[in-house]
Amino acid sequence: MEENNIKTLMDEIRQQNEVERTYLKKQLNMMKALMFAMVGIFLILLVSVGVLVPKVMSTLDNANVALEQISYTAGQMDEVLISVESLVEESSVGVNQALENMNSIDFEKLNGSIEDFNNVISPLSEFFSRFQ
Repeated sequence: MEENNIKTLMDEIRQQNEVERTYLKKQLNMMKALMFAMVGIFLILLVSVGVLVPKVMSTLDNANVALEQISYTAGQMDEVLISVESLVEESSVGVNQALENMNSIDFEKLNGSIEDFNNVISPLSEFFSRFQ
């Protein structure tokens, strides 16, 4: 009887070993699939980095060039603003002088002179109109 017990126990152990072996094979297959997936992901990342890094560097170089151009243009704008400011100052001086000159005109005398001129020219105009 003891021998039968040992045989049954051995058979049970064999069956459990077979079940465990099938689970280990499944686990091995899953680990292989996971390893291939990880290698695939790594290769995709490697290729992506190889493709994207040069493009990013090119974009950064273009951005640097654009920033340098903006900086240069901003410097030129400062010069233009200084020129415009000096032009405005010169123009305001000229306008002030013109206003002073207009304010210094004696319009009553000017009107009187125009009237005198009209009085002198009227007879001459009548005289010359006779020869037409």
